[in-house]
Amino acid sequence: CGTPNYVAPEVLQNLGYDGKRADCWSVGVVLYVLLAGFLPFDETTMSALFAKIKAADFGYPHWFSKPVLTLLDSLLVADPASRASLTELLANPWVAAPISQQANTTERTIDQQNKSSATPSSTVSPGKQYSQIKTQDQTKSSPQSEINKQQASNKEPSSGLNKHESSRQVSLASKLPPIETIDALEKALQNDERLQQLTRPEQNSLEASIATASGLVSLSASTTHPTPNTIATKDSVNSKT
Repeated sequence: CGTPNYVAPEVLQNLGYDGKRADCWSVGVVLYVLLAGFLPFDETTMSALFAKIKAADFGYPHWFSKPVLTLLDSLLVADPASRASLTELLANPWVAAPISQQANTTERTIDQQNKSSATPSSTVSPGKQYSQIKTQDQTKSSPQSEINKQQASNKEPSSGLNKHESSRQVSLASKLPPIETIDALEKALQNDERLQQLTRPEQNSLEASIATASGLVSLSASTTHPTPNTIATKDSVNSKT
């Protein structure tokens, strides 16, 4: 028979029923929920729920218009014989009216919505209460979620290079010849003298200084200390003279 909250009274009594008349009852419950936002019959136990349905014991929110009240009064009737038929439902002025006119008869202001929130909790469905509680929990937890996101972003690892080192790497890379593979890169690093000068200026300067100093030492030794062959030649000249 479907969800108990929407079932017609005669269906609960197991005495046989007219399907069309029972559907008109269910249509009335659906219309009530669409306009009110909660069920007309909603209790914590099945026995209490069935008792309310069989007696058609329910109330209306204060914002329902008179045409809507008249329509629901004809649908939510415990006696199937006194309940409106499908033909009468379709002929109802509120149902047959243009949609714009229907909206005007059920429209309510923000102030009325705030007043309606004072409805006793017994008339509000558990589903609606759960939805409100869930929304409040999400609102309360949202600042903490933002803090968690900020903490997570602060923990992200850095690249390991400061601004100066990064710009220096880019400058060196711009001076490299085009390379397609890692092997070509290694070969270029070994053979390119320009790159070696850029990456090892102090070592190159030291090697140049050592080479210069070695040349000066060699030159000094050759001029101040003549070789034995040179001395022997001078002695032979003196002996001849």
